[in-house]
Amino acid sequence: DGGRYVPCLKGAGVDCSSTSKSVCCFTDEPDAGPCRAEESCAAYVREVFVQKFKLWAVIVALILCCLALSYRAYPCLKRRIDSRRDRLREQRRQHEVLLTSGALESASPLQRHSIRVALVISCSVYADAEYEDLPNANRGGEVLKDKLHHLGYDEVVHKRDATREDMEAGFREALQHAAGNDDALIVVYAAVHAVQIGHALAWAGRDSTPDDPDSHLSVPELCQRLWSIDRPDGARRFGCVGVLKRASIVFLADCCRIPARIQDLSRVQPPVPRSGVPLMTRAGFYFVYATDPGRAASDGPVDGHSPFLRQLLGHIGTYQSLDSLYGAMSNGLTARQRIWKDSCGTLGQRVCLAPYPESRTS
Repeated sequence: DGGRYVPCLKGAGVDCSSTSKSVCCFTDEPDAGPCRAEESCAAYVREVFVQKFKLWAVIVALILCCLALSYRAYPCLKRRIDSRRDRLREQRRQHEVLLTSGALESASPLQRHSIRVALVISCSVYADAEYEDLPNANRGGEVLKDKLHHLGYDEVVHKRDATREDMEAGFREALQHAAGNDDALIVVYAAVHAVQIGHALAWAGRDSTPDDPDSHLSVPELCQRLWSIDRPDGARRFGCVGVLKRASIVFLADCCRIPARIQDLSRVQPPVPRSGVPLMTRAGFYFVYATDPGRAASDGPVDGHSPFLRQLLGHIGTYQSLDSLYGAMSNGLTARQRIWKDSCGTLGQRVCLAPYPESRTS
């Protein structure tokens, strides 16, 4: 062990990486590293400096190369960005021209429906005292019915103070008006009490009681039946002679979403798999709820409209997609009552509740 001797033994050198010059090492090893035969470490210091200088020189050279390439590429990149921006401006200008002239068929991604039918369900008076009356429900339903007629809907069915059977009859009546038409639009507005059983919503009619889930209309079970209206057997369940292929069904649920007193989850059935029928012909769904899950929705001031309906009436006549309509309504509501949406597929991007510009009434 040469480290015990100062100066180092013959054949041993000084470890220049050590702060103590009395640490000896052996220079005849394959990788001597900082071991120097001479006690002076000046040569080792120069070597380390040169290595670091070369490393930093390479880094600086790479940075300069990247800056030079970026400088050369900037004009080309700027031209591409400007060209892209100009194309978008031109497309927007062409769309505005087509929107104004009514020649929108080839320019708009929004779907044009063969027939537009609406079902308005409202209930202001409830038989069970535990369900408070909703004074604005029927009045708001009438206003929305008139608004939809003004927007050119082919048929608007309104069920006032609806019982569970009235709701079922309303769906049958609305679908029978649209039967035999492909790409139909079915809009359903409900201003009623509602409860949540698990994650499923159930609408309460005038004769519904909180302790009887069967007296409520189960929305998931209803959608399960509506899912099959593109088949003869599914259409016949609603009394339809013809099928409805690729129907767009939009639910506007102006109701509470508080948990039900009885949570019978066995009533929430999963969708039944379909076989042998192309899924491209089935109905699509888009839901807009008046509030978050587990919360109540306001009926609004006396002799007025609910916050949800007030925003709907203000924006339903604008030619825009369902997603844009949802965004506009959301911006008009406070954090106390936030609307909620759920959809399948691309319905929110291609369906509009307002008519095409050329078919709007003055």
